[in-house]
Amino acid sequence: MNLEINKVSLFPTNLFVCTIDEGFCDAIIELVGKEKDSWKKGLRGVKALTTGFDGLRYPLLREISDFACSKILPVIGDSQGWKYNDWETKEAWINFYQEKDYTVPHHHFFNDFCAVLIVKEGLGNLKFVSLMDSTGARKHFEQEIHEKINERKGSFIFFPSRLTHYVSDVKKDRITVAFNFTNESIHD
Repeated sequence: MNLEINKVSLFPTNLFVCTIDEGFCDAIIELVGKEKDSWKKGLRGVKALTTGFDGLRYPLLREISDFACSKILPVIGDSQGWKYNDWETKEAWINFYQEKDYTVPHHHFFNDFCAVLIVKEGLGNLKFVSLMDSTGARKHFEQEIHEKINERKGSFIFFPSRLTHYVSDVKKDRITVAFNFTNESIHD
């Protein structure tokens, strides 16, 4: 896995993006092919097949999760001057989107940080909503701002849990892995 992390500023919220080895993505695609028939739709606003929140039952997701908690999040935390950097994955899940699947706008506020791994990219379906729009602070004359992410296989996108995001209707098969992280020292 690659530790090159690039910062992208939005609204002025920082997103952090790194790239993992495509071999991990290929292994997840293979896993989806074997397991998706046992998955269901309807995970809290996700209109796609999912593993449910217990995706860490898969050793491959645990490996990626451990890497994120031990290598990526501490680097992000150091760059942001966070007081604590003791990360654990609270939950992870795979999403398999087919044509017309989507998620509704939502946030993961009760977690400390989040990430989405793009395993099989869509056509710019992941979108982030400006904090002004998500809190109702946008003035009637201001334009709504939804930033579309240019999805690439292997992109691992880290963002604050308060940031509202969604997936627009997909036109082709799309696979992602979502992660919710906790910084345990904060909760002591």
